[in-house]
Amino acid sequence: MKLIEKIFSVKNENNHKVVRLSGLKLKFKRKINIKIEPKEIKQQNILTDSIKNNYFLHFTHNNFYQNNNQNDTFNNFISFRYDYIDTPSQYGVNLGDYVQSIATLNLIKKLYPDNNIINFDRDNLGNYDNVPAYTIMQGWFSNSYTFLPNNRITPVYVGTHITPWALNNIFKFLRYNPSYFKNETIGCRDKQTQEYFTKLGIPNYLSRCLTLTFPKREVLATQNKIFLVNLPDEIFEKLPPDIKNNAEIINQRIIDANHEDIYYYNSYDKYIEQTNLLLNKYKTEAKLVITPALHCASPCIAMGIPVILLENKDNQNRLTTLDGIIKKYSHDDFMNNAVDYEPEPINIEDLKEAIIKNLELSINIKKGLEVDRNNLKEIRRYIQEYNIL
Repeated sequence: MKLIEKIFSVKNENNHKVVRLSGLKLKFKRKINIKIEPKEIKQQNILTDSIKNNYFLHFTHNNFYQNNNQNDTFNNFISFRYDYIDTPSQYGVNLGDYVQSIATLNLIKKLYPDNNIINFDRDNLGNYDNVPAYTIMQGWFSNSYTFLPNNRITPVYVGTHITPWALNNIFKFLRYNPSYFKNETIGCRDKQTQEYFTKLGIPNYLSRCLTLTFPKREVLATQNKIFLVNLPDEIFEKLPPDIKNNAEIINQRIIDANHEDIYYYNSYDKYIEQTNLLLNKYKTEAKLVITPALHCASPCIAMGIPVILLENKDNQNRLTTLDGIIKKYSHDDFMNNAVDYEPEPINIEDLKEAIIKNLELSINIKKGLEVDRNNLKEIRRYIQEYNIL
């Protein structure tokens, strides 16, 4: 330490900060903070950053490949669960994720009744080590280094959303595995994801979201409630009194992980059960839903429930999956009382049929079955250009 002081020193002289470095004297008028970090700590930090930045590339380089048709997967399908690493008291559970899993499961069971469902974490598909299987890539991907499927999984890219973080890592990944997406056409959940895959030079189209395929509900006398789902407080305050005073408030995005019951924590079955109960509540009780939440609005629209949709800066990219389907209201619309509070149910049965057929044909291609590609192209164009407004 004495040797360091001879080479480098910082002292106060006449209200100035004076730095001496190997005989060179520097004087600063403004206060400066200089931190000398021990060499071993600095090296440790550099190593940590290096591991963090390169783990994804190292892992993918050794475990990923160009996906080919795998006829030995039969009817094994992965259903996404969502593992959480924080303690239950720190992290709630977004039931919107499970709405997507349920929509996907419903379609697998409809299209392939003789199926074998395997539950696996969405963010760790690169670590999958079970029997070969298909996975429908419907979902939000992902702030994980291991979300891309490895060579035991045949991915079907329908309803896929990627974050800017994921885009950056896919870009790095493709430097080492340039043929990974060869022969793939990505069915994007929203237009922002389309833009991302276009930047990567990967063919894509707007497949929209599989949560638009929930069956239409029957009309019941019990459907007389108004649900406000994840509605911001300032919007709530501007609602008409008859709505504000009689509505039920629901938080769908952050459900308590119930830290008193450890069985609940990271429990796929429990959260699927909770989500089904919530969807059934909308189905049997709602006369109107007001929400900014995509995976509340989308299944409710599909079920024939009148929806008022709030668009804001946080959800506007995700909500492009509903372009041409439903009118979106801005914050200012609510502030200025420019909202129609008596919307009609929206009929999208023709769109549902097209989305389901697109999924079926997309899976059949991965199964190596013969598919009319021109017909598939027309179906995808219909889904992408769908507009009833």
